[in-house]
Amino acid sequence: KSKSMKKVASPDNRGVILVRHIPHGFYEPQMKKYFEQFGEVTKLRLLRSNKTGRSKGSAFVEFENDEVARIVSDAMKDYLMFRRRVMC
Repeated sequence: KSKSMKKVASPDNRGVILVRHIPHGFYEPQMKKYFEQFGEVTKLRLLRSNKTGRSKGSAFVEFENDEVARIVSDAMKDYLMFRRRVMC
């Protein structure tokens, strides 16, 4: 796995992925709607600057099932979105 896309361990058989290089304008509501096509999103946290509140371009997405997280991680590797290559 690349450093940009990692699966993070989570209790209760939930799967968490770290998504990087998220394009500007792709915020929580859009991300949740996009990732729900793969499975139920239980938690989504977009990393933001403490000073400005702007997106840092990374997010943690938690799925109800770790198998779904694995599928998303594989599907999103080097995925082109809004002229940016998204990494999971």
